[in-house]
Amino acid sequence: MSTKKFPKKLQDEIDANKNFAVGYRRVSDEKQRERASMETQKAEMEKYCRDNSLKLLKVYEDECMSGLSYENRIGFLQMIKDIKPGYFILTFEVSRLNRNTKNNIDLWDDLVEKKGCTLVSLSQGIDSRNKGSGLVFGIQSLLAKEESDKISDRVKSNMNRLSEEGQLICRPAFGYKRDPLTRLLEPETEQQEVIKLMEAWHLCGVPMSQIANRLNKDDKGKVLNNNKLKPTADPKFHTSTVSIILHNYHFIKDDKTPKFPYPERVANWNVRILSKTNNIPTIKEENVQDDIDE
Repeated sequence: MSTKKFPKKLQDEIDANKNFAVGYRRVSDEKQRERASMETQKAEMEKYCRDNSLKLLKVYEDECMSGLSYENRIGFLQMIKDIKPGYFILTFEVSRLNRNTKNNIDLWDDLVEKKGCTLVSLSQGIDSRNKGSGLVFGIQSLLAKEESDKISDRVKSNMNRLSEEGQLICRPAFGYKRDPLTRLLEPETEQQEVIKLMEAWHLCGVPMSQIANRLNKDDKGKVLNNNKLKPTADPKFHTSTVSIILHNYHFIKDDKTPKFPYPERVANWNVRILSKTNNIPTIKEENVQDDIDE
């Protein structure tokens, strides 16, 4: 058991809150819900509180969110803001809090060492009141990071393979957007207009840097956000952006030009999606989206 001493005022507050608990649950994607669903995580927290005579004040949650950082995890950030000294903090496993080792260690220091909270990982049997729990928590954080790295490597490998096969992956190419219901890719009107401009200027011999300047001057940079889940604050065309687009549409053909142009990749993607929707047998392949980082 922990014997850490706190200043009297803080200890009084810890003692006043020692019967209160909050929980945090998170899943990163649809596939993970089958392994450790949001409902399962909450049920375990409720059972722990019943067994230990704790009042569960709230279960904070973030659904379909990565665990690599706190950014955009509204539920997690609100929990941190609401936590008072002495609270029990319940999570299903360490990786639900974060898959970044340093962030998890800082979290332990801020909540356990400085606020006198009790941090509990239900599935791993970690209880910060127990001797050696900090070491176990750190080890589990390292393992979570290692698993995250393995997933990332696997995704990159699949991405490279599918790229070589002419398959479009992960995010829509410039000039296209994804239908949220069917997942089919369709032309994005404003981006397609920019592509026509870029092609015309390129054929007229306009340098790529000047093409980028013209687009930014005409306030065309905003179309870069049209097919993004996370818009950029001040999107701008750069020479490198123009180069990537010209090469991927095969307007420029050199050693940097990919084997398959964007329109062909889009067509291949849509064929795959339609085949799966209609239960038409296709060549077996890994779905990189099943390996989205947890």
